[in-house]
Amino acid sequence: MYKITNNRRGFVISLLIAIIAVLIIGSGVYLYETKKVEAPDIVPNVPEELSTTTKPIACTMDAKMCPDGTYVGRSGPNCEFVCPAIPVPQYNTPIIFSPNGGEVLKIGDIQSISWASLYTNHSSSVNITISANFSGCFNLKQGMACLPVMDPVFKIASSTPNTGTYKWEVGTFLSSEYSNSINEGKYYLKICDSVNKNICDVSDELFEIRNLLRVCPESKTENKMPIAVPPGGLPPDYPPSVYYILDGKRRELTEFDQVWVKSNCNVKEYIVY
Repeated sequence: MYKITNNRRGFVISLLIAIIAVLIIGSGVYLYETKKVEAPDIVPNVPEELSTTTKPIACTMDAKMCPDGTYVGRSGPNCEFVCPAIPVPQYNTPIIFSPNGGEVLKIGDIQSISWASLYTNHSSSVNITISANFSGCFNLKQGMACLPVMDPVFKIASSTPNTGTYKWEVGTFLSSEYSNSINEGKYYLKICDSVNKNICDVSDELFEIRNLLRVCPESKTENKMPIAVPPGGLPPDYPPSVYYILDGKRRELTEFDQVWVKSNCNVKEYIVY
């Protein structure tokens, strides 16, 4: 029979004790880590005013009309109305941009009338008129000019919003002091503040209103024959070198609605040398 000596017995006992100790320590570590995972994180009780989390702010849906006529809603952390900055007026009158002279307008077309709406002492509306001549003195392109002759004045718009633009059907008007219809011819445009009626501007030059032809001409001719030019140049009324032929007669290009002709007609073109 095999006998365990005292030395071997002591070794075995020590080994068993070591194994048991390792098991106990390992179990303790396992239980500690398990409890650590399960335990909730402790969040300190931070006062709401010290919290860095920004909460969304719901402003009421009302609106405010600003001095420039636009509307704004509430915004920002305090739900305030913030109107856009009002530009400083750069003009003393409602400066006319278009038509300001030299344009040819066709009766029945829609013409955009434009002007500088931001001027000193401006109000919220303007009056728009046209005439072959206006009485009074105006600062025209050539300088200060006084126009004493009173021709028919056609009212295009009365107290229309001072937005800087107005769509006008050429040839239509609200009323006239002397005439019931606008004839073909040349006119000035006049825009006045509807409250401060002496604050006005007149177009720099005459523009023209025409009832342009919307028919297809028979041909288009360009005359390149040499001509003797006098020392002072050709007179202003010298016939243009390019013209149409309609019903066998010469007709000037300016008599036709050029856009319409180009879109709807197949015009034969000739060059004369």
